[in-house]
Amino acid sequence: MKNQPIKRPLQKARHINTKLSRFIASGDIYGIAQHYYAACSPLKIAALIIASIFLSTTLCIAASPAKITPDPKLWANYKQLYISTEGRVIDTGNQNISHSEGQGTGMLLANAYHDQATFQKLWIWTQKNLQIRQDKLFAWRWQPARTPAVTDLNNASDGDILIAWALYRAAQQWNNAAYRHAAQQISRDIRTKLIRRTAYGWILLPGAAGFEKN
Repeated sequence: MKNQPIKRPLQKARHINTKLSRFIASGDIYGIAQHYYAACSPLKIAALIIASIFLSTTLCIAASPAKITPDPKLWANYKQLYISTEGRVIDTGNQNISHSEGQGTGMLLANAYHDQATFQKLWIWTQKNLQIRQDKLFAWRWQPARTPAVTDLNNASDGDILIAWALYRAAQQWNNAAYRHAAQQISRDIRTKLIRRTAYGWILLPGAAGFEKN
């Protein structure tokens, strides 16, 4: 039997972009999260960003805020359990460390719950403590028991993508040009530092360092 042809990432991105547009049109942010993050893989969100970068579609990234009313008790409980007063999302199952993807997820939730104060707090902490590379990407891990708390400056592409996505949505929801500019800078560095053309099509590196052969 002949090997089946490999679907190129951009073809997958177009498919995901179309399906996610339907979720956004209905205002179902929970459908988005369940279908493309919680139940599946952050790589599908990566494909979405690639679609935005290469196909010049921004509907899925900077979509209008969800037109639903989430239960504020759930958000209050999440903040109490996992977000510090400084704006750090705490991984309570992993020595209370923090990750760029945790910050991005928290920012997306703050956007979904229309909580700009918490969004801003999360973003400020993220900028100050993780956006410390020479580019606009983020160090992937922050360890409170270490000095310095960041011992590895490599990024995690899923975290970068989630943060950029959250900023695009926040820019749309709160008409904030600074959020949009920050998202554009992150997207630029995702495009230039993390995306490579291969014999199989375009791919997204998991991080800027350590995933390419010389």
